[in-house]
Amino acid sequence: MISVNGVPSEPLEVEQEGVSGASFTLYGVSSPYDVVYPSSVVKSCSSGLAQVLLPSVQKYVEGSFADGSALLYGRSDGEDVILHNACGVLKIGLRQSKGASVVSAMKVSSEDVPLSGNFSLDFEDGEFIPGGDNGNDVVLQLPQTGVHLSDDIEYFYVSVPAGQYDKGFILTVTDDVNREMSATITVPENKVPAGMLIKVDAAFTPESLEIHDVESWNSFAEAVMAGDYGAWLNAEGEVCVTEDFTVPADNPLVRISRGETDG
Repeated sequence: MISVNGVPSEPLEVEQEGVSGASFTLYGVSSPYDVVYPSSVVKSCSSGLAQVLLPSVQKYVEGSFADGSALLYGRSDGEDVILHNACGVLKIGLRQSKGASVVSAMKVSSEDVPLSGNFSLDFEDGEFIPGGDNGNDVVLQLPQTGVHLSDDIEYFYVSVPAGQYDKGFILTVTDDVNREMSATITVPENKVPAGMLIKVDAAFTPESLEIHDVESWNSFAEAVMAGDYGAWLNAEGEVCVTEDFTVPADNPLVRISRGETDG
């Protein structure tokens, strides 16, 4: 559905993939026609500005970005309206490394440019004007089982407002054992053009897990006994114990020598 002058259209009777045009039915609107897709983001529209709410959560879609996450806009005095892109899309490529094979959470942030919340959209140039209550993060909502990585690149798509990003983006990724990685993403000329797909690749290299209490010790012991404790090894191949704690006498015994585990 589209919004015309703040009024949502009737739903399409039949939606067709790969079709670049569509006819919508509306009642109670007159020219000039200020159009926004999707209608669900529009709060109001007047004087050449639409008050829109860009969501802070976008749904993960394999091989593409979420339907409706990339906002379109247009203005016309007649019934035919050409819609333009107001957003660009980050195509983030990840491959497994350091034993990290499942992405359970992903967030894209900007230090200086709002990515979500309330904006005024100018129909003259498609500029987003922050309207207060803005957020600097977009969370990609992943399946409950996460997204599995391999030696081949797996891509994740996040829509962001088109514009200048002098400080780039911060990518935060978490794996299925709650290890986190943060990396800075830079884009060409520090700019995300409207309607453009910006490809950036990164190796998922989360920080190693650390032992800091009995619970984390037990998790480490289980990993050692299962023969799969790579998530606990740092860059030097060592296991880090960061806090003093007392292990009960009946806990599993794990020997550590020369900074490496030997079972």
